[in-house]
Amino acid sequence: MNDPKYDNYTFTPAEEFFEADSLRAFNTPTSIAYNKEDNNPQQASIKTGAIFRFNDDKLLLLQFIRPKMWKIRFNSNVVTPADYNDYNS
Repeated sequence: MNDPKYDNYTFTPAEEFFEADSLRAFNTPTSIAYNKEDNNPQQASIKTGAIFRFNDDKLLLLQFIRPKMWKIRFNSNVVTPADYNDYNS
């Protein structure tokens, strides 16, 4: 955006930045669960992490890169655990 009121040094609430009416289209999950059937140890990305399922069936991958370093991967277009690959972005 080239609007001067949106700069790098000013906090802008999400409701203001995205227009509050457009936020109503988003569904907010209320719970998350670990399902053993989602976590096939043969899948490359599961060898270093775990898949968690929101109550709206969206999937989140939590990868453990090193003992004190981890990465959360979420893509709302992912429908199966196999859609997450082991590519390091």
